[in-house]
Amino acid sequence: YLTDFGIVKVSQAAELTGTMNVVGTPAYMSPEQARAAREIDGRSDIYSLGVMLFVMLTGQKPYAAETDSGLLVAHATDPIPDILAVNSQLPRALQPVMETALAKSPDSRYPTAGALLKALQAAAAGRVDEATVDALSPLAATAARRLKPLLVVGVLLTLVVVVGLGLALTRNRTAADTDPPVESIPAAEVPALVTVAPTVATLVEATATFPPTQTSLPTATTVQLPAGFASTNTTDGAEILFVPAGEFLMGLTEQQSQNLQRNSQYCSPALRVSTPAHEVYLDDYWIYKTEVSNAQYQECVADGVCNPPANSYSKERANYYGNSQYADYPVVFVSWGDADSYCNWAGGRLPTEAEWEKAARGTDGRLFPWGDQYPASDLANTTFAKLDTEPVYSYPDGASPYGALNMAGNVYEWVADWFSATYYQSSPYENPTGPSNLSGELDRRVVRGGAFTYDLGCACSGTHDWWEYYEAGFAVGFRCAVDVNP
Repeated sequence: YLTDFGIVKVSQAAELTGTMNVVGTPAYMSPEQARAAREIDGRSDIYSLGVMLFVMLTGQKPYAAETDSGLLVAHATDPIPDILAVNSQLPRALQPVMETALAKSPDSRYPTAGALLKALQAAAAGRVDEATVDALSPLAATAARRLKPLLVVGVLLTLVVVVGLGLALTRNRTAADTDPPVESIPAAEVPALVTVAPTVATLVEATATFPPTQTSLPTATTVQLPAGFASTNTTDGAEILFVPAGEFLMGLTEQQSQNLQRNSQYCSPALRVSTPAHEVYLDDYWIYKTEVSNAQYQECVADGVCNPPANSYSKERANYYGNSQYADYPVVFVSWGDADSYCNWAGGRLPTEAEWEKAARGTDGRLFPWGDQYPASDLANTTFAKLDTEPVYSYPDGASPYGALNMAGNVYEWVADWFSATYYQSSPYENPTGPSNLSGELDRRVVRGGAFTYDLGCACSGTHDWWEYYEAGFAVGFRCAVDVNP
């Protein structure tokens, strides 16, 4: 009897889920499934089998949460629970086996179900399998090798793996990779003196007759990721944040615009065309947590896709781009085309102006990522608070409602849209992408967020500003967006 713990991937043609809904059983889903990673293989099933083993040996799941999305976060981020702390009667040799099966990184897990079976058989004999030891930290490995032989019912542990063996690592394997067949265990040989956990005894009893007693299995559900849920873009290693679908208030009210103009020397023209405030609906998407750094951009240049920045210096630094001292600082002197090329190379795209603004200010129409308070020195690099750029992970206290950093100040950021001074008067409600480039202002692309050299009005999250698309200055950079189902 085979059972599936969750659908690892769904064909786009199947249309089984809405955008960014995860299909599967949250209590049994691997960290990479929870993060919606692009590359998922059979080692995800090893993790799910490890969860099942944990339940059978302890009577409870390794992680608990009030919501399905909370369970996903727990699988992705919480430490691996100590199985001996839950059931102190279990053999100590099981602890390193469970730590390896439930490792957060697929590379740290058993590569095959056969390897997991071998480790369980070794634990049954009071040993720790060498593959298990190799996967542990040096300190844990030393302790594991010192385990003394323990008396344990090994047949039961073998049976547990036989139940789930058929599901794991059937994907992406050739005939040469297939493990030798595992012989079934006659029901008469299953020991009756099993007291590890009530659930284990129940499952052993169920295997004595076929078909087994019907029990309720976990029901597959669709889970909406929480706002700000973090994942990683595998191409450039950028941390990306999930922005769920819904409405938000885009642009500025007349009163907000007028108040900001009184404090803005440079951006009064942009503030005047940032009205009216209007409701916009966006589908799910991901946004980079930070601006693209010098080090990340260098990788694209090294791949022959991106052009080097127009200059290697910044405003105050003669040696900026290519200097390891500034690797984590935002790349500058890039045109709109340079930014667009990078995001495409990284598997994403430039965000639309609406996507950028929602990621910066949330849904409540606030002026800045942190609220309506004007920027202080600990919130943003603006109005010449510093003489040059700061690292992309600076100013955590000024993070947006989704956790994005430096969306006010530091550097202006290119977005996908062409600019039109009258666009907000007719902007569509759903997923706006800006005016066509036939609007009469052909050279202008929208930039957002202000920069260290500009004032409060420019740093406002609702300011509709622009630069000529071919410009590449010391105060302009970018971040990328990633589609939920690219």
